[in-house]
This record gives sequence, structure tokens and C-alpha cells, in this order.
Amino acid sequence: MAPLSTLPLALALAAAAAAKSPAGREHSRASDAARAAMRDEAAAPHASPRAIAHYLRARVALVRGDEQEALREMDLAMAFDPSSAGLRAGAADLLLAIGEVGRAAGEAHRAIDLAEREPDAAARGHAVLGRIAAAESRWPAAAAELDAAARLADAPPTAGAVAVSQEDRFVLGVALEALRRWDDAATAFARAASGDDDGIGALSLLRQAHALTRA
Repeated sequence: MAPLSTLPLALALAAAAAAKSPAGREHSRASDAARAAMRDEAAAPHASPRAIAHYLRARVALVRGDEQEALREMDLAMAFDPSSAGLRAGAADLLLAIGEVGRAAGEAHRAIDLAEREPDAAARGHAVLGRIAAAESRWPAAAAELDAAARLADAPPTAGAVAVSQEDRFVLGVALEALRRWDDAATAFARAASGDDDGIGALSLLRQAHALTRA
């Protein structure tokens, strides 16, 4: 069997998530982990093998619900490769999932600062900052960060990579709607819906529910 540090992130996390039960709860975790893994796979070429190994263990620990172990392994990953923008972006995503909002924002800013040659990592950093701002109803900041993430994700050489989730594009639409930028919001919602093919089937329902809150 290949060493853990050489396994693709998506494969390792999908295998770990698929092994869990009960099916309902773990299916949701597996879906979240798979989408996160697709975004995080870009981190691997820009980090040392030892850092990647600890990062993978952190993601697997998160899937298993062991947040303390996830934090410990994530800290070790950062210690082995503090200059990796991809790992910093992955850390920001993981920390936000755990609820460590302040640390998540810090890692997102570091990812952006380090990402001169890693536009994918910068996009993911902006996405984390946008999610934080949206959760706090800071709509101008949310729109600015998520729009920056989407633009980086859609521009060469990142175009086509899964750097910004469809959920992030949906939240961008919500932020733009809150700012009464109706045309821009409609475009963001359309982009989110056009990519809703990963099996979650929720974006159109979320859009309808959001429309009802404005009625």
C-alpha cells in the first residue's frame, strides 16, 4: 500500500468517510469531505510529504468527528510546512468547519498573502473570509470576498479547478441580493445552480426558501 502522504486527498478522504456509519449522518459528512477534498487536492504539490501526511490525518479526524485530533494534526502540518499557501487554505476551511472562526480567518489571510503562485489557494482563502462575513451579516465584505474568490477560480490557470464551491457561489448571490445588486445576484445564483451536479440537490431548494424569506 502506498504511504499516506502519497495518496490523492480526495481518494484518502472518500475512503475514510465511506467506512463510517450510520449511513444517513455519515453520508452527509462524506459528501462534505469529498467536496472539501476536491478543493484541497491542489495543496498537495505545494507542501512537503510530512506536512501532507498530517493534513490528511486532520481531515480524516474531522470526518470521524474528532475535532481535537483534527486540530492537533493540522497544527503539525503547519509546523512542517508553514509557507504552503495550499495547506493554509485547507487549514482555514478545516478550522471554520470546527468553529474556530478567528483562527480560520487568520489562516485564510495567510493563504492569500502566500499565494503569489497559487491562485487556487488565494481563491479558497477569500471564500473562507466571505463565508465568515456572510455568517455575521457583513454583506459588503461577504460580497467582496466571495466575488474575489469566484474571479480567481474562474480565471486561468485556475479555471476549471474546484476552488470555490457551488454553496459559496450561492452565498455570494445572497450577499449581492442583500446589497440590492439584483442583476449580479441573479448571475451568481445561476452560476451556483449550473454547477449543482454533485448529488446534494439542495441549491434550488435553498434558493426557493430564501425567496420566501424576502416575500
